Amino acid sequence: MKAILSAMLAIVLTTSCADDFSKIKPGLTSDEVKELVGEPLQKKDDFFVREWIYETHMVSFDAASDTVVKVQSIKEMILETKKLEDEFRKLQENL
Repeated sequence: MKAILSAMLAIVLTTSCADDFSKIKPGLTSDEVKELVGEPLQKKDDFFVREWIYETHMVSFDAASDTVVKVQSIKEMILETKKLEDEFRKLQENL
């Protein structure tokens, strides 16, 4: 019974978290993002862009203004990468 309740809770938390990511729009500050979805699992900083990585999404910020420029699901990123790899492979075959 505990296992079933734990699984149901995980589904509810994942669903609500995904809904919260849909509220993140370009222009929000990092503080506003934290308020919506909490602390990221990992932060990556470079001179122009900061990226916050969560379990299901990545949020990119303009480093100078500390505002969101892009929100992307990890699933979308994987699909995009696979598409680019396929296109590259086709190009190589035609050489």
